[in-house]
Parts: sequence; C-alpha cells; structure tokens
Amino acid sequence: HRFVRNYVAVGFHEGCSDPMRAASLDICEFILVDAAGRAQPKWSDTIPPETAALRKRDALSAMRLVSTAETHARVMFGGKIKGGPDWMPGVAEELLCSLERDQPVALLSGFGGVAAVLAGLLRGQDPLPAFPAHPRLAALDAKIEAYRANPGGYPVTFIDEPDLMGAVEAVGRFLDGLPPPGPRPVTTAGNVLYDRASAPSGATP
Repeated sequence: HRFVRNYVAVGFHEGCSDPMRAASLDICEFILVDAAGRAQPKWSDTIPPETAALRKRDALSAMRLVSTAETHARVMFGGKIKGGPDWMPGVAEELLCSLERDQPVALLSGFGGVAAVLAGLLRGQDPLPAFPAHPRLAALDAKIEAYRANPGGYPVTFIDEPDLMGAVEAVGRFLDGLPPPGPRPVTTAGNVLYDRASAPSGATP
C-alpha cells in the first residue's frame, strides 16, 4: 500500500516522466486530473496550444477539487502571491476548497507566501491582495467574511511557528487531534498526500 499520493493537473504532467513515476512506484501513486475533473486520463494526452493556458488553469482548479474530496484534512504553507499559472494562487484556492467542505485546515503562516497572507485575512488583519478576476475569487471573499463573522464555525488551526522543526511538531499535533480519517488521508498545499495509518514507522509528512 503506497502511502503518498500526488495529484497532478493535465498540462503540468510532462515533468512526471515514466522513469520518475516508475522509480517512485513503491511509495507514491500519481493521480492525473484533467480540466473536467476526470482522474487518470492518458499520461500521453496533450493540450492543443491554442487552448493550453485556459485548460491548464481549469485542470489545476479541478485537481484541487478532486484532492479535497478525497482527503481528510489539509496542511498549507508558502505559495506564490503573484505570477502563478492559476486562475488564483493555488494555496488560496485550496483553502477555499477546504472551507467549502468544512475540511480541517492547518495554516502555517511562519514561512510567508500566500499562506501567511490568508492567515492575516482570516484574522481580519489585511486586505485581500489584487488577484486576477475570477468567479472563485468572489467565493473566497465570501468565505473569508463568513469566517471572520464566525471563527468557531470552521476547523482552521493557525500555526505561526517560524522554525521548521517547531512547525513540524505543531503539524503533528494537528494531525493527532483529527478524528479518525477512515480511508481518506491528509493533503498538503503542495498536493502530496500523507496517510498516517499506512506510513512506515517513524515517517513524517
């Protein structure tokens, strides 16, 4: 049983070569998601150049929806504020996906990036950055306002520890405090899943 699952959006899968996937076969399962949210299309599929930018963005959004539906909690850190290939910063969209499903979230703000911006937003400290216009951005705004109005209504844990080992220990406590996940594992903002029940002894996310 492989204890790491890596979700990959179509259009970004060229970096996951056959030899790389084969070398990781014992520990990692790669799940390819297309723009329609279908898992495991052909790895040889290509995107026509004339629609590549739009379809790749849609595939990233679909990948985040699929990974959220199949996981038990999310650990979030870092993330680009500007210049990404997404409709909106990936970490921000992943937070939105988790909040929409009442999925437990650990938000690590001590390492900067979008995660730190989101921590400030949820706490009412900062205005929302000027992300590119997209319907999902309005949904993120609404969820942030809903959280501010009722922080206890959402399972968000803030981890402000700037030291790496301290943050890892805090994440461990977050995971240990979750209810039994059953068959669903935990996802990080980098789309790598960590299934504590099936991980080798002593493994850490």
